Amino acid sequence: MLMTFNRIVVIVTVMLTVATSARTDECQDKYSDAMMTVTQARRLPAGSPAAVAAYNEAISAFRDSIALCGQTDPTKGASAQNCVAQAYFDLKDYAQAKKEFATVISNYNQSDFADDARFMLGFIEYQGKQYDTAITHFKKVDTEYSARDGAIQKDRVPYALFMRGKYHATIGDKSTARKVLSELIRRYPKHGKAGEARKMLEEI
Repeated sequence: MLMTFNRIVVIVTVMLTVATSARTDECQDKYSDAMMTVTQARRLPAGSPAAVAAYNEAISAFRDSIALCGQTDPTKGASAQNCVAQAYFDLKDYAQAKKEFATVISNYNQSDFADDARFMLGFIEYQGKQYDTAITHFKKVDTEYSARDGAIQKDRVPYALFMRGKYHATIGDKSTARKVLSELIRRYPKHGKAGEARKMLEEI
């Protein structure tokens, strides 16, 4: 007796559901393993062979989880990609870290990790004394993400404002420094960086 079309559809649907569930489980396993490994890496002496090996192992596992469910589970994909970028930052491979943070923005710009990635791009450029590029990134943290909800956004936006104010104070642009720092205090009066901004304003 020939199998009816509806029955075929049901069987195929069940098979796809089972396959997707197995893929999701594997993704979660890879992600969890990577998180455990990167936690261990951070407890080891920075730059030691053991730490480097642990970070590389974690990066590989995060990439596996992205490949498995980066598109079907964008939240998990964004988190894993951000962890890859942060791992390279911890390894002081800043060139690769910038590429990975940029991927967070290009592939997961609607995620809660996009503003963190943008901030870290600015922070890396600031460390490298590429101040113009850094300030551009810090401004984008504010203009592109300040309207979003979420714990990460509530931290990165005021932090970016503080970094901008600090930069202008450092180069002697006191007027702009006062303006930016005052804006930080006005918009985020209870944030930790607001306290630092108040102290900086007293010294300018």
